[in-house]
Amino acid sequence: EPVPSLCGSPSSEMDDLLARQIGLCSMNLPILGGRKDLVHVCRELVESCGASLRVTVADDGQRAHVVGTISEAEAAARLVASLRIHRVSLQAATVARRLAACGGAEAREVERASGGAKVAVDCEAHPPIAELFGAEDAVKCAEELLHQRFAHAA
Repeated sequence: EPVPSLCGSPSSEMDDLLARQIGLCSMNLPILGGRKDLVHVCRELVESCGASLRVTVADDGQRAHVVGTISEAEAAARLVASLRIHRVSLQAATVARRLAACGGAEAREVERASGGAKVAVDCEAHPPIAELFGAEDAVKCAEELLHQRFAHAA
């Protein structure tokens, strides 16, 4: 008789049942607003919830499968539930160029200071746009930082 495995099980309930037998948790999580171009970023954010986590994000960015300790998997589920995308219109093209300059150094600084929101700048849009992606609190913080840093440039 075959031995059950966590790999490739057609049932998420079976995955979780087997995982819990060895002190782990397996979850399939929907990603609100997930997109193909955010798969890598989403996986990085979810993996930051704990060292035990193994995260797979569907190619379309709409679902994540998480396996890890129960507390880390639950933290990942809370993070995924709070993920948001927010677009901020940048009133001056110079602001967008500053955010995108030097390999995006200023955008990376906003990311660090916000607590993990990812910042992507589209200088070609009219008006230029900064797209913020991450946990709701980090996205709000990044938006506030952008307004604080660049209010004078508008």
